[in-house]
Amino acid sequence: LVSKEARRRASPMAPLSPLAGLARRSRCCRILLRSLPLALITTFVLTLVICKAVYDNDTDAWPDQGLQPISNYLMGQWPGQTANLAISRTGFALVVAQALVLGVFRLALLLQVPHIKSTRIYSMLVLLSALSGAGALGTLLGVAIVTIEDNSSLHDGFACATYVMLPLAQVLELSVFVLFVPVHHEWRRRAVVCAVWAAVAVTATIALMSAYVAEWRAGTLSDDKAALQWSGAILGISYYLIDPLAYVSILVNAADLSELPVRATADREATPSPDSAAVPLWRLACRHRGR
Repeated sequence: LVSKEARRRASPMAPLSPLAGLARRSRCCRILLRSLPLALITTFVLTLVICKAVYDNDTDAWPDQGLQPISNYLMGQWPGQTANLAISRTGFALVVAQALVLGVFRLALLLQVPHIKSTRIYSMLVLLSALSGAGALGTLLGVAIVTIEDNSSLHDGFACATYVMLPLAQVLELSVFVLFVPVHHEWRRRAVVCAVWAAVAVTATIALMSAYVAEWRAGTLSDDKAALQWSGAILGISYYLIDPLAYVSILVNAADLSELPVRATADREATPSPDSAAVPLWRLACRHRGR
């Protein structure tokens, strides 16, 4: 029989194992991973706010136009004005870089989580979430590189793709977290908070962006509807507040289970008892419903 360690080394994801080990051993690394989402969200919001301020300053002589769609603020109002282009491209590049670091570490930790059944389903969901997230980051960068002035159709395509792939990645990751990741009893309350916040953020993002796209496709988009896009964009990034809420610590705790000795098959197949040290959130929900 092939040992668990040998199977892990043979996995195509084996190069990520040292990153998971770093996150598990280094307190500084865990602090960084909890802080990155705050830096990511701050960078994204500041980029949009600064671009809007520069745009409004360029159009002081114009009547107040109210809040405009985000795409309008990513380019200069007049030919030759490159401040907004530089700000948006730099800001979005920083967002993508921070998100990549966060995403790679989260992927490494998720692939270290031990799971008893449905290993292929688990791995497939984790990898699909990672691929969808990587695609969203690529199209987000495309939104900044190709402005509506350069090619409006391509720009809109990048924007739509971002807000299809980003919620998809988040839904898949949330599903993995709720259905598979074992949570110790001391982390359960914070795990529930993480899951609830993630579900609210991704649901609100989908609802807001769907409403905005529906208005856009119907040709009834007005200035007051731009708030839908702004709210959806910020909420979509705010999903990652689950990391400061304890998500990374829960993943580290769950990944530590991979170092525990494997029990006999009969024990592994048994249903966890109510006092089990670590069970997925969905099992907890079933138990509470059954009481």
